[in-house]
Amino acid sequence: MARKGFTLIELLVVVLIIGILSAVALPQYSKAVEKARMSEAVSAAQSIYQAQQVYYMANGVYSGDINELDVDYPLAATSYVNDSFPAKMSKNFIFSASNAVGTQHSVAVVARRAGDTDVRGGQVYSLLVETDGTKRCYLYSKATDYQKKLCAEWAGGNTSEFF
Repeated sequence: MARKGFTLIELLVVVLIIGILSAVALPQYSKAVEKARMSEAVSAAQSIYQAQQVYYMANGVYSGDINELDVDYPLAATSYVNDSFPAKMSKNFIFSASNAVGTQHSVAVVARRAGDTDVRGGQVYSLLVETDGTKRCYLYSKATDYQKKLCAEWAGGNTSEFF
């Protein structure tokens, strides 16, 4: 009489193979997700910068309020950092028209949120574009090595670390 089914050894081998495949695939998946998020941040920073240029041509000054610019981010709600600094906040980013912490020449800022409770954006990285088009990347304590690499590539090595 032949028995149908798998032996314990066969099941253990399958579980081991799945474990090895997931150990290899998960880091690659995480990098792909972060690269996509960085692309979103770069696109947003460029959009804000271009909107600032249009605003400047029309008004002679740069705006400090992202709500005055012709940019929109679906699912991003207007919020206020420090009760007076207007920004738009999405699940992963905080978008603003200038830097609340004192970089006076920044006219486009996109800060990567560390999580749902991060309302200031100074924990992972911030992409800044200055009035002359110079790109800067500020790195914070929760930035991974891969995020640091992506930031440095975007900013042409123009990075600063704050820990």
